[in-house]
Amino acid sequence: MDLNVDISLVRDSFQLSVKFSCVSPTILAISGKNGSGKSTLLESIAGLVSVQAGEISFGDEIWLKCSKKIFVPAYRRNIGVVFQGLLLFGHLSALDNVAYGWRMRGCARNDARSRAQEWLEKMGIAHLQGRKPEQLSGGQAQRVALARALATEPQLLLLDEPFSALDGEAKFEMRALVQDVLEKYQGIAILVSHDPLDIRTFAHRELVLNDGKFLCSPNREKVESRRLEEG
Repeated sequence: MDLNVDISLVRDSFQLSVKFSCVSPTILAISGKNGSGKSTLLESIAGLVSVQAGEISFGDEIWLKCSKKIFVPAYRRNIGVVFQGLLLFGHLSALDNVAYGWRMRGCARNDARSRAQEWLEKMGIAHLQGRKPEQLSGGQAQRVALARALATEPQLLLLDEPFSALDGEAKFEMRALVQDVLEKYQGIAILVSHDPLDIRTFAHRELVLNDGKFLCSPNREKVESRRLEEG
């Protein structure tokens, strides 16, 4: 599967104009200073913001083509997303948060919950399935968010600063968990981060955003060489 993005959009006084492609399996890091457009790019790929021009395709599917007025809504895109603020549904339990993606696809409640239960077990938090988000620690909520993103087995995974709200042991544990997940993942994962450690740990390739445009695009060999030199 390949992802092709060529879009332009304007939000208030900010303009994003980017073009890139990647083929699975790939872990692509998007880095850059605050306000450079990293989260806006992910939201555009996910179908959560309005794009004025361009197109997005994934495999044989066209998700966006402004010239033809083609737009596939977020719930019909084969995507899993971990938002920077997690955005768990406060009125739902951990189990039903993870089951949500399958329910949106028309899956029966018991079947969706059974699939969600499996993912909570993989995340080591099955015993927390009945808790609401407000009853979870930061690390626990992050695990629920990751389980929700992966539960529908998406071919494209978007991770927006997944460790930014964590510190100490929780961040260490979450990094290890995400590393284990991504090592087995056969789709395309896009990780937004401003932390060089995240990029060194996870990325095959890095794109740097500045004021809504890419500055550079190191290839995999350059990223791997940097890892070796710094390791």
